Amino acid sequence: MAKAATPKKNPRKRKTPAKALTLRGSKLEDFEPLLPAEEKLRQRAARGEDCEVDDFNGKRPEKVTDDNTVRAAFLRYMILGGCEKSPIHTRGINLNGAFVMCRKDGALGKGLDLEASNIDHDVGLFDCYVDGSIFLLGGSVKGLYLNGSYVDEVNADGLQTKGNVFLHKGFKASGEVRFMGAKLGGDLDCVDGMFEGQEISLQCDGLETKGAVFLNEGFKASGEVRFLNAKLGGDLTCRNGQFSSGLDAQNAHVDKNVWLDDSFVANKTVAFRNATIGGNLHCEGGTFADPNIAFIANRAKIDGNVDFGKAKAAGTIALTGTEIGGDFTPQGAVLEGAPALQLRNSKIGGTLFWRSLGFANGEVDFGGASCTTINMDGQSWMRKRPEYMERKPKNEESEATAKQQADPENGEAETKEPEKKTQFATRLANFTYKGFSELPDGCKANFWIEWLKQQPDDHLGKRFRPRPWAQLAEVLESMGFEEEARDIRIEKQKMQTRFMAHHEPVALDGFNLTHQLQVFWRSFLWGPVVDYGYRPGKALLWLAGLVVIGWFVYFLAAENGVMTPTHPLIYKEARAGGTIPGWCAENWVYFPDESCATAMPSEYSEFFPLIYAADVALPVVNLRMEDDWAPRVVNTIGERDYLGLFVRTWEWFLIAAGWVLSLLFVSAVGGSIRR
Repeated sequence: MAKAATPKKNPRKRKTPAKALTLRGSKLEDFEPLLPAEEKLRQRAARGEDCEVDDFNGKRPEKVTDDNTVRAAFLRYMILGGCEKSPIHTRGINLNGAFVMCRKDGALGKGLDLEASNIDHDVGLFDCYVDGSIFLLGGSVKGLYLNGSYVDEVNADGLQTKGNVFLHKGFKASGEVRFMGAKLGGDLDCVDGMFEGQEISLQCDGLETKGAVFLNEGFKASGEVRFLNAKLGGDLTCRNGQFSSGLDAQNAHVDKNVWLDDSFVANKTVAFRNATIGGNLHCEGGTFADPNIAFIANRAKIDGNVDFGKAKAAGTIALTGTEIGGDFTPQGAVLEGAPALQLRNSKIGGTLFWRSLGFANGEVDFGGASCTTINMDGQSWMRKRPEYMERKPKNEESEATAKQQADPENGEAETKEPEKKTQFATRLANFTYKGFSELPDGCKANFWIEWLKQQPDDHLGKRFRPRPWAQLAEVLESMGFEEEARDIRIEKQKMQTRFMAHHEPVALDGFNLTHQLQVFWRSFLWGPVVDYGYRPGKALLWLAGLVVIGWFVYFLAAENGVMTPTHPLIYKEARAGGTIPGWCAENWVYFPDESCATAMPSEYSEFFPLIYAADVALPVVNLRMEDDWAPRVVNTIGERDYLGLFVRTWEWFLIAAGWVLSLLFVSAVGGSIRR
């Protein structure tokens, strides 16, 4: 029987150690013969020294070589403490410049598998290239340092550390990095790290740290960065970081400050809904590029200040229902969202700074918000003014695409981008504050009225909101600006009257006599005469004006013989056979001749037009002039005297006006006393 042929060996194929592919080796023999870098790591780890592979040049290796390769299984064996033949110093593992060769083995896939491992020392892979993922699920480690290293993914859900986790100084992950539910005894430092996971780059939901989280100074994330329900014992620092898919920290608790400032950039929404921040929220100089919701912290609780100074937001800054223990400052900010800023129902424990505002393109909502004081300038607040609207930042790219030139060859018509309507209004319904910490110069009543008219047009018309007017009047009065406060209240009543006349439901249901009388009373009497009760003395001025007009009327009436005495003795003596000549009756004030003056009895009362007008107009004052004189409506030859009829009609009007003005004066004074 013929003997089977033996296959030839390939002399160029490197022989792999028999135990090289063993993932879960527990003794040194499982990995022998060792690779050069592995032998060096074994010796250095026993002495507590850092291990640099032989061809390490200070940079992370890009390819595998004989001198830089360390098998993931051997590295796991060393990290877990080695064995009697290969002990590990308490300083742990510090490997520099290695290429960690991984293989797919087990449910977790290709990588360095440290799942559920309890590691009582530090693990440091510095400037290493891990050809796979690192799995630390449910495990524990003293400290984890991956500075400058590359890894496909890091899955450290449920990890517990006594110290820090460093993923900085050039760290790079092509997939997701996870610390969900992890508990870190120190900081999570990702400074200058690059996280390239497309959907989620850094997943830290439920993370608890005793220290800070650093995502700054060159930090870049291609996917979303999540800290939902996280509890951070220090700062959350993201200054100069770039978040291509936003930052989500809803329900997070940060014991100290949050820094989203300097050159911070987020292309999608930054979310801190229901978060608790024990210090300040710094966003000055940050860029929030999402065109819909750029930043949202609804119902968050921030113990310190919120600073958006010089920030740029393409979308809405939403802080609805947020509690801010300190100041809110958007000085120099450019807010281009529609709406631009929402502070509805928020509570600001300090000062609202609305000064040196860069630009706010859309509506600003302070409805239901409260603050202690407002520090403002007119230029920032008066956003409905044309000079403010002209300050809108110009985007050269959008202007270039807004208008396309016509193409004569294909006959395309010139097209224009539809113009977006901007609402430069400020909602103030139920906005409360205790004062102004600093005011522009020359804040007269007209300034404050215009200040309130920055509200939406609906809130000044068919949906009139009286509360902002009352609030401002109360504050100005408490600050000693009583005249300005009075003018605000008067303007409020004018607008309330217009609202009653045209927009109240009863006015829209059809004719209602009671309603129409009330509108007439406010429009033509209560308002014009006494400024809705806020200026009682105005009624006296009206009354004085009527007296002066009456003075002129009665003077003309006396010159034309209309005014006649009412004393019966004078009429008796002026008849035929009496002591007073009959021609004297033609003008009882300016007699036709001297004989009339000498014939008049001593009871004759001389007529004074001014005193007579005052006597008629003042209902509670009796100057006795009205008792002795009256205008006649029939002349001496029995014909109708139309001038006398006019004077008599004027007298009736003057009597009625006197009563009305007097009652309005008394009512207004009573209202002022009650106030």
